[in-house]
Amino acid sequence: FSSIKLKSFLSALFLANIANAELVSYPQGKIMGFRGLDTQSSVSNIADSRAAAVKNVKLSAALDLQKRYGYSVINGTLDHADTSNAAVTGIFDSEFSNGNSWTLAFVGPSIWYDNAGTWTRFSQNSITSGANNQFKCIMALDTAICTNDVNVPLQVNSTPSYSVLSFTGLSNAVTKAKSAAWYRNYLIFANTREKSVERPTRFRLSNGGTTQTWSDNDYVDISTF
Repeated sequence: FSSIKLKSFLSALFLANIANAELVSYPQGKIMGFRGLDTQSSVSNIADSRAAAVKNVKLSAALDLQKRYGYSVINGTLDHADTSNAAVTGIFDSEFSNGNSWTLAFVGPSIWYDNAGTWTRFSQNSITSGANNQFKCIMALDTAICTNDVNVPLQVNSTPSYSVLSFTGLSNAVTKAKSAAWYRNYLIFANTREKSVERPTRFRLSNGGTTQTWSDNDYVDISTF
């Protein structure tokens, strides 16, 4: 081919591929990957892996589109004196070995649980109100451990009953933490404040097999750059 004919051939091939978009999928090689929008066909003629509109979908970790789950209201609203116009700062489904399973809700200054279809408050004025004080919870040793980077980390048992987490063994107890994890029988808090000192790069580990006994030297500080 001459250079002119080669360019013409490649241009025609490129345009043919655009016209025949059925050849293209994303991610490439995925059997049912997302193949783009089809805004011309009727709804009844939309091919598999195509969409007429990007509504109620989300991009998954596999880089394809999935239908977004809907939602429903749990037990109506929390219309009580201390929760009037208060922000919901966390919700967590706790599971315990005795078979109890509570949906916990952090609302304003109080903690509630779904008691067989009725919201029941079991801790009043125990946490700091504020829409930005978002709680994160994990299960550790049959206990829900929750932290919001404002209050001292707390624990909820299967009753349910609330208490502040103990940091027995530390010279300077953890007074707040931004993140928590339960890994190989260790409770780990990250980005902590210990007594009055901020430790934004610290990972603090409990003793093995416990959530309330700690040692001063059990921590890792990540270097800053």
